[in-house]
Amino acid sequence: MRPQSCKSKGRRLQQRIARDIVEAFPHLTEDDAVSTSMGAGGEDVRLSTAARRALPLSIECKCQEKLNVWGCLEQARTNAPSGATPCLVFSRNRAPTYAVVPWDVLLELYRCAYHAGGGGVPTGLADALASLAPFVEQEMSRRREAEALDAVRTEGTREGE
Repeated sequence: MRPQSCKSKGRRLQQRIARDIVEAFPHLTEDDAVSTSMGAGGEDVRLSTAARRALPLSIECKCQEKLNVWGCLEQARTNAPSGATPCLVFSRNRAPTYAVVPWDVLLELYRCAYHAGGGGVPTGLADALASLAPFVEQEMSRRREAEALDAVRTEGTREGE
């Protein structure tokens, strides 16, 4: 295969991964996950601050028939900025796409998903809901007052008929 064809396959994978990230997190835009140019140093998919908060990964993409996993993982680790987990995303012709992250990261992800799905509310969500409680109470109080005022007006209109 020509080098240009190889780079084209890699570019398509990077673009698909960037697009998948934006589709998975509705609050993100196309500018939040961008495929970098082939040959550019660093990460293959550049993430904005908002995207990095949603998905704290540093992504290295490989679309090859034969892959040196250890060499690619080292490249992902070297390119990862501070605080981001290196992630190798790879595929080959007519095959599914896979991602490799450190075992402890994968285990923690499943642990959190299990507890969140098991009826427990994640701490961040519980805190956010608690902070909204005063605003909800104000709104409910305002609605009760408006309903009471409407009831008085309706009663006054009926008496005047």
